Amino acid sequence: MSNSQHNISNTPEIQTTCLILRRVSENDVDALFNIINDEDVNTFLPLFPFETKAEATHYFTRKIFKDL
Repeated sequence: MSNSQHNISNTPEIQTTCLILRRVSENDVDALFNIINDEDVNTFLPLFPFETKAEATHYFTRKIFKDL
């Protein structure tokens, strides 16, 4: 199912003492850039590291944030 088929506008925030689950936002690009560029993490992801934060922003804008 593609991102455009998900209704993410009604995604609730769930918060416990140890964890916060919320939908991703444009403010998360720096964190996502760091995650994708972490070799230990990216070993298990189907993405290649980004060269720049601008490249990461472009990717996430097209793939994730387009429906927010």
